[in-house]
Amino acid sequence: MFEIKGKQINDFSFLGNLEPIEVLYDFDGPRIFISNDSEDKLLFSYQSDESEDTMRFIIVPFSLNLLTNLKAGSITLI
Repeated sequence: MFEIKGKQINDFSFLGNLEPIEVLYDFDGPRIFISNDSEDKLLFSYQSDESEDTMRFIIVPFSLNLLTNLKAGSITLI
């Protein structure tokens, strides 16, 4: 396992409920998906790891323009 550097956050309420509104990749459940934060702004979520009791996500602000370009193949995730 790798060490994650950064600030630990204990209040995740700003992320909303992370309920997928659009699933972009599904393998044993949604792995890459779009959801809304607590202010109804788009979030891009990627499940990067999973163990017996922990799921790790990379979550970043997103936009409708980025989503449109991603789905059209104009941009990639790499």
